[in-house]
Amino acid sequence: MEQPKNFEAPLNTQIPNYREIIKQIGQQLNARKSLILLRVLFTLLPVLLAFGILFLLGGIAQASGDSNAGSKTLLWGGLLMVFLMILSPWWMLVVGHIFKVERIIWIDSFFDKVPLEASQSWKLAKRLFWPSVGLDVVIFIRYYLIFSLVLLAAAGTYIYLLTTGVMQFQMLPLILCLAVTAAAIWSYVTYVQIKLRYAWFLFIDLYGQDSFSYRRMLQEMKRLNEVIKQEAFKKLLVTTLGVDTTAEAANILIGTGARALSHRGNAGNAAGFYVNTIGGEYVAIASDYSKQVAYYMFYSVARASVYGNAQLLNTSLYSKVTVAASSSEAPTA
Repeated sequence: MEQPKNFEAPLNTQIPNYREIIKQIGQQLNARKSLILLRVLFTLLPVLLAFGILFLLGGIAQASGDSNAGSKTLLWGGLLMVFLMILSPWWMLVVGHIFKVERIIWIDSFFDKVPLEASQSWKLAKRLFWPSVGLDVVIFIRYYLIFSLVLLAAAGTYIYLLTTGVMQFQMLPLILCLAVTAAAIWSYVTYVQIKLRYAWFLFIDLYGQDSFSYRRMLQEMKRLNEVIKQEAFKKLLVTTLGVDTTAEAANILIGTGARALSHRGNAGNAAGFYVNTIGGEYVAIASDYSKQVAYYMFYSVARASVYGNAQLLNTSLYSKVTVAASSSEAPTA
């Protein structure tokens, strides 16, 4: 895997400035832009195939009319499309999660100076699938469950008041409530993301040790969060806002291009769909990856401040793919 060049990981307790953060994000994205695109295409594969079949069937229906051969083609094509659509959410959930873990591995292995091929990082991410799902469950229960229940209770109460006639439906108050709710959700999710900024890197660094537990990992996260707490939170909040704003601008451009293509007949509709779907997913992944790069820069500073060493190499974890690769490449007698 190509590694970002001409950048040294922070090995002291100096807090990175915005220029260093932006530089590192740019280098990491540039080094892996092609691989990110391949992973995005793989994640979206069933959806892309299903809609490709849909557009193809539309052309066949117009060309074949009521012919027997055309009817059979439409039937089998329709069944295949339905199967792919049923498969799509499960495929995207599993493959997307593996890809999320792999992006953390990319960042951690780069700073730990462990060169990994794309196949090795993917293999290691698959090995960590169930443990990482466990971490997601723990995070949801601890940080999102109560917030989600409050939102559901508020929505349920509002619907109940409307259906029982206690409250009359009015558009303006509804719009204001939705706007406030959207702002609250964004603010809370952003706060939790920054609060959990070290969680996934601690997971990679600590998983497999005899004393590993999610509880211990989260305790270590809280300890590291106390280091450069205010300065780190402020800089990462500004970085997050910058990344989100850039992503929104990119999505507007992608949407504009997709709409322009959609006015060019069936082929344009297909092209517009693929541009919008692939481009939107790529921007979302690049946005998340950029934030994680910034999080790691502060993670290494926090570790250096607490332990005097910015890196913690999980040799037992990386050996699962690097040793196997070395053995397979070794000459045989």
